[in-house]
Amino acid sequence: QPFYLLALSVWLGHLWDGGRKGLVVAYVSLAAGVFVYFYPFVSGQPVPGSQAAMFFVLPTWQYDCQFYPSFVCPVYAPSDVPIAAVALRLGTAAAVAGLAAALFLGARSPVRALGVVRDLRDLLGRRARRGSDAG
Repeated sequence: QPFYLLALSVWLGHLWDGGRKGLVVAYVSLAAGVFVYFYPFVSGQPVPGSQAAMFFVLPTWQYDCQFYPSFVCPVYAPSDVPIAAVALRLGTAAAVAGLAAALFLGARSPVRALGVVRDLRDLLGRRARRGSDAG
């Protein structure tokens, strides 16, 4: 797995230097959105049972209904995937992906984008320290 990440970073750097910045921005934005969508489930945070079905995107992850004696899998039952919860999670993931894309496209370089993030972090850190000193 470390070699995969190394190869991925080299490939993204090659694309960036080769003038295909749009592909790099799209990949990083998609990765940010997917991370935001799946993080609560993968990290072990409590997820309501009614919303757990939206995270099972691969059918091989859960075969429990196929091993019952009656072999009844209510896959298309209306309570399997709550549409409002999926829309909320997809909207949040899309907003994060859009923010990542805007940050990279607005900065025009990863170094400048990271500089903007660091400046924002420092600004928020100063505000938090000032707020804690006042109390």
